[in-house]
This record gives sequence, structure tokens and C-alpha cells, in this order.
Amino acid sequence: MKNVEHGMKHYDELKVVGPYVLIEKIMDEEHKDGDIIIPDSKKYANNKIGIGKVLELGRIAKDETKLVEGDYVLYDYYSAYDDTSQNILTNCENIILQLSKEEAYKFLRSELF
Repeated sequence: MKNVEHGMKHYDELKVVGPYVLIEKIMDEEHKDGDIIIPDSKKYANNKIGIGKVLELGRIAKDETKLVEGDYVLYDYYSAYDDTSQNILTNCENIILQLSKEEAYKFLRSELF
């Protein structure tokens, strides 16, 4: 169970179930929460993947992916439930790749992202 800030609401007892994964979106150290980002069409505008840190997994997601809380992942951005908060919820089938923390931040700075 996690304490999660979700939009304007705060949930004290949040439990992810089934095949779902709760992910905290991460951004490059240059861009922190609250910063205004003017998208560079080459780097940000056409993102189809997201990078984040796994906060919690449902039972099916744990069994199918072998991910653990704290892992960094690439996920299909357009398949995630997102309300502009720092956290997203997605099906474990939308996890593309597991990364180390260093690889995640390196990927954020790359031209691929």
C-alpha cells in the first residue's frame, strides 16, 4: 500500500490489483516538476514511450513481468492512464523495457527519446 498524490487528491491506502503497474514518471534533472517546458518537436513532441520508476505492482503484473518496486522501465505512453499527475497506471503488457537508474536517465537525454 502506498501513499500517493494523484492530481488534487491524496490517497492513503492505494493497492494496485491484477495486471496493473503504478509508475512514477521521471524527467531529466534539467526539468523538475513545476517547470514550464516548451517542447522541442524533435525531442519531446512525438514521444510514444515514457520512462518511470515502478511504485507498486498488482499480483498478475508481479508474476508476468518479474519486476519489483523501484525498477526503472520504459512504457507505452499512450496506453497509460494519466491525469497530468506525477504517477501513471498502466497494464503490465505495456512495459517495454526494464532499465537501471543510470540507463533510464541516459535514455532521457538521448536523441531516441
